[in-house]
Amino acid sequence: MDIIYIIAPIIVGFFGCSVSSTRIITQGNQAVVERWGKYQRTLDPGLNFIIPVIDTIAVEESTRGRISDIKPQPTVTKDNVSVDIDILIHWRVFDLEKVYYQTEEVDKVEDVEDAVKSLVIETLHSVISHLQLDEIRVSRSKLNQTLLEKLNQVTDHWGVKVLRLEIQEIKLPESITEFLENREVA
Repeated sequence: MDIIYIIAPIIVGFFGCSVSSTRIITQGNQAVVERWGKYQRTLDPGLNFIIPVIDTIAVEESTRGRISDIKPQPTVTKDNVSVDIDILIHWRVFDLEKVYYQTEEVDKVEDVEDAVKSLVIETLHSVISHLQLDEIRVSRSKLNQTLLEKLNQVTDHWGVKVLRLEIQEIKLPESITEFLENREVA
């Protein structure tokens, strides 16, 4: 009878440890495990085991694609025409460790989505300032590709990939629009 009082707590303790060490990560997510506050490993979808009390799940994040709409940005072309460009970006997290634990101080960002949006705006201004108005109007796909290449050079260090960029609208000033319409009619 005394043996039951010894074995029962051991069984309950073992069961408790096994339950608290089991983590299920849903499909399309990853989780970061920290041991004593320091990065240990990344958990993939499925059944995972951690050491209770020592390991903690610091963050669980979706690795599915995301869409961010950037409000129209006023930009000046090489030939000094101000245009408003509306962009939609498709991006996703591909390396959760890089997103939260960038090794180089220069690459560290607090909010990845805001950083991606800011980078898109900076890159847009840079690329558009080297193009003339006619080049922008004619070759949206080339412009999209150029922006995408430049963005992915930087975002790879963040553990993020810009999948696609869509220039939804290029709005010209009314005076330019009227001039172009009159030129096409004549």
